[in-house]
Amino acid sequence: LRLRGVRASGWLDEASELSLDALIATQSASGGWPRETPTQPSRPYGRLDAFNDGTTNYCVETLLEAAQATGRPDCREAVGRGVRFILETQLDDPTPGWAQQYDPQGRATTARKWEPPAACSSVTGRNISTLLDVFVATGDRNALAPVEGAAAWLERAKLPSGKWARFYDLETGRPLYVDKEG
Repeated sequence: LRLRGVRASGWLDEASELSLDALIATQSASGGWPRETPTQPSRPYGRLDAFNDGTTNYCVETLLEAAQATGRPDCREAVGRGVRFILETQLDDPTPGWAQQYDPQGRATTARKWEPPAACSSVTGRNISTLLDVFVATGDRNALAPVEGAAAWLERAKLPSGKWARFYDLETGRPLYVDKEG
């Protein structure tokens, strides 16, 4: 098994395979990944499918690399489900980006008080990057479908300073500024 240029052997091969199995097993039916394992979520939002902190993105990217390195069809299939989750959760106008987390019905939802159901500029940028990586690695043109609209929204959402707000209201597209009390 070769991951990131390191040759694994013996117990490391077995550990890598078990880790990939566990990563695939924790994927939600929707195709996303929660921030915590299903056996012991410590917070009410821990079972939400999340892009927050790169959760789903890192899983897709790890499995994409593993599929290329090992040829495991289950890794390729999990990547496909992850891409489907990204495609299906893209938000509508005026904010065609992505939220940080989603409820079981695929709707943007709140996690902690300061993480409202809103379009998130950093999540949107990360999802664009993940979709481009998938396209480059697989040639799957479906992965490109939301990229242009999301990138155009990010350009429109840029503040006069040249930076972005973290959150944008789903209805108005206006920046939201949230503190720890919500």
